[in-house]
Amino acid sequence: MAEDVAYYNRVVIQPDAFLNGRPVTQVLVWRTQKPKHRKELHELAGIIFLSYLLKHYDVIISDMNQTHNGIAFWQARMYDALAWGLKVYVYDMITCELNEMKPDSDVGHYEQWLWGDVNHYQNRLAIISTRSLPVSGKQS
Repeated sequence: MAEDVAYYNRVVIQPDAFLNGRPVTQVLVWRTQKPKHRKELHELAGIIFLSYLLKHYDVIISDMNQTHNGIAFWQARMYDALAWGLKVYVYDMITCELNEMKPDSDVGHYEQWLWGDVNHYQNRLAIISTRSLPVSGKQS
């Protein structure tokens, strides 16, 4: 009998004095594309993100290097988090500006700010939290 790796997710604890608590970053999320596993894996990454990681950690932070699939994954998680009543933020690591997203329309609005500027996207993070974080202002 052959064994398959169907799903892989590396989680890195990100101690951060500003964010406090137990923040983590999920990196190297991978799912097999084999047809026999697709049904089971369809929403697995989102379920692990919201139902497991957020129960064990206070804050999940996007990583600095997003692929096209990674951006789509984070957009889906931000919409999910808002629907679940969780806190969603955008954070600039250079200026330390932290702003909260409230309506779903903010996800589309901040997408370009987070990932659209080649000179800045590696310093900008999306954050999903189970608790309120201290916001600092409004970015455009």
